[in-house]
Amino acid sequence: MPKPEVIITVTGGAQDFQLTHLQQIAFDRGLVSAAQSAKAWIFTAGSDTGVMRLVGNALAKYNVDLPVVGVFPWGVVNEREQLANASSSSSVTAYKPTPPSIDGAPLNPHHSHFIFVDDGKRGRQAWGSEIQMRSALEAAISKAKGIPIVQLVVQGGPGTLATVESTALAGKPIVVLADTGGAATALHAFCNGGIDAVEPRFQNLEASLPPPCSPRRCPAHHMSCVLTGPVVLATGQA
Repeated sequence: MPKPEVIITVTGGAQDFQLTHLQQIAFDRGLVSAAQSAKAWIFTAGSDTGVMRLVGNALAKYNVDLPVVGVFPWGVVNEREQLANASSSSSVTAYKPTPPSIDGAPLNPHHSHFIFVDDGKRGRQAWGSEIQMRSALEAAISKAKGIPIVQLVVQGGPGTLATVESTALAGKPIVVLADTGGAATALHAFCNGGIDAVEPRFQNLEASLPPPCSPRRCPAHHMSCVLTGPVVLATGQA
């Protein structure tokens, strides 16, 4: 794997969701441009659902030849027995997964590498078991290679918001695709209008955050000093 200049770690909606045409163009072009210009290593959860599928498919569409690493719980890999059996075989075996469910998901075919985290749990009990390992791995690579980590947030639920808070507390930059809904839109609302502008399901999580600075008082337009990490609020305008 070539030495990167940055790690792009992508978080957000794990279930399938639809971007508008303009959002899809902005996402594809923005991700591809940033990844290619910085020779990035890209990290996702690796499943063929939600934002992970968007990342893999966007890079495949534009023939981007960069490492795309999926860090995923082994216990929720659909048809994982196929992979386990293939590891002991000298021949190439096709991976034929089943559709996603509450107990598992298929792997996105456009990721170049996978790291599976096995804590012994299987099915729905294994979801989220990779988060700590993934965060530690990204931090270790960043330190070893002397490169920054940038987090990209697309849609997402309350769990995404907790991940973003952890990233901001570590002082790492965050890019939010603000109008994709869920946690991304909640962050945008908080940065521009405070807690009262946030939809109810995110208010309890965001109420503990310090008040964001106003765009009028920020050194750069659409920048916000939420916690200690700079947050760039991008919209889906091509």
